[in-house]
Amino acid sequence: MNRHVIGIVASLLVPSLAFAQTPAPAASAHPIPPPPAAPVGPAMAPGATPAPPPAPAPAPAAPTKLADRLQGPARANYDAGRLLFGDGDFNGALLKFSSAYDISKDAGLLWNMVACEEKLRHYAKAVANIDRYLVEGGATLTDQDRADAKSLRDTLTAFTAPITVTVNEPDADVLLDDELVGHSPLKAPVVADIGERHVTVRKPGFKDFVATLKVSAAATVDAQLVKEVHEGRLDVRAPDGSSIKIDGNPVGVGSWTGALSSGGHTLSVSAAHMRAYQTEVTLQDGQTRTVEVSLEPEAKTGVPIWVWLGTGAVVVAGAAVGGYFLLHKSDTYAPSTPGTIQPGTVSLPLRR
Repeated sequence: MNRHVIGIVASLLVPSLAFAQTPAPAASAHPIPPPPAAPVGPAMAPGATPAPPPAPAPAPAAPTKLADRLQGPARANYDAGRLLFGDGDFNGALLKFSSAYDISKDAGLLWNMVACEEKLRHYAKAVANIDRYLVEGGATLTDQDRADAKSLRDTLTAFTAPITVTVNEPDADVLLDDELVGHSPLKAPVVADIGERHVTVRKPGFKDFVATLKVSAAATVDAQLVKEVHEGRLDVRAPDGSSIKIDGNPVGVGSWTGALSSGGHTLSVSAAHMRAYQTEVTLQDGQTRTVEVSLEPEAKTGVPIWVWLGTGAVVVAGAAVGGYFLLHKSDTYAPSTPGTIQPGTVSLPLRR
């Protein structure tokens, strides 16, 4: 930065911090004598119109020093800002001068804010405040004030570069180094300090767009916002021919892959003569889950086979016994043969 500009910045916070002072004229060695008193005229004749009263004295000129123009909390913040600036706390001084400006709206405080931003190497912000100073200062600025401000602005502008930011969605917040600079579509490029800069574009319902770039000259950022979808993907692998349902809705046969909203879902798989399978699946945003399903044969219904086998044996045995009695003749017995053993008779039958 050239010496002329350094001198300008160094003189920003002189004790009076006057941004548009006009020096008072030096006292003359030969003071001008007061004008002679008006001669006393003759007494006014009866019925005559009285002379108009003398014009009122002009109002005193407004104070030209910044310190003299500020009062109350604005003056207190201004004084604190001076002390902090002198102590090298430029962030603190900037806060105090900004607070004094918010209260008083005195354009002279913008010039002090420029001094703080320049010390902090926030050249783009310093340039923006110089532009405001030139506009809001209005008629209170002398030609020299304006010349100094424009000279400093030209010097600091060399340490900045414009960034053109385009966004595919309207009403998105555009941030430069985490500070909001506007909403899409931007009416003009964003002026940034040279060096590494971070451009962020965000809008509800969309993923944040973030770009980091090295700024040394004019640059362009094309921000393409992508809708933020809360969903994951599910990959189901089941036996061939099996029916797959998600939340009760058929989605495929044998295998299925698709997107589902984040959260819990019910997976069902079924097939003929196989036991149905069901489980709960939870998906996170952007997650892909694979579920492999194997089905088991369903249990046989009705009378177990061992019952049939046992019953058959009983039936066969019963048939054999019945056949025996049907085909086998009844036993017959011969008449008793009298014996000689006393005292009775014993008959011994003989089988034929």
